Amino acid sequence: MYAAAAIGVMAMFSLAFWLKPWVSEDAFEQFWAPVWDSPGPALLVVAARSQNEESGRPAPERMSTNDAIALAMLTPVLAAHGKDFRILTQSATTLADLKRGSAIFIGRIFAFDQGSVLAVID
Repeated sequence: MYAAAAIGVMAMFSLAFWLKPWVSEDAFEQFWAPVWDSPGPALLVVAARSQNEESGRPAPERMSTNDAIALAMLTPVLAAHGKDFRILTQSATTLADLKRGSAIFIGRIFAFDQGSVLAVID
């Protein structure tokens, strides 16, 4: 009798764990709804650092491999939901760009110096 009750309790726990009633099926959609619902294209702002060059030429901006992977994984999700997007580096992003719609920041944005933040505010 105890064995049957134990099996029944285990079956109920297994069913509850499998159904996960405490997790909304639409958690992904709820999280991204502000992006899907915002007017205009989404702005993807990528952290990029300039590498110092000894030649005196303007230094090219480079992004980390992890940021590139995140960008590569995010863009198909946006495209699958029919959301247009623009990709800018942090140095190319202005306050006007941020005001146009939703913005998704990838990487260590504005963590390099206060000048980056002040440049966007101006």
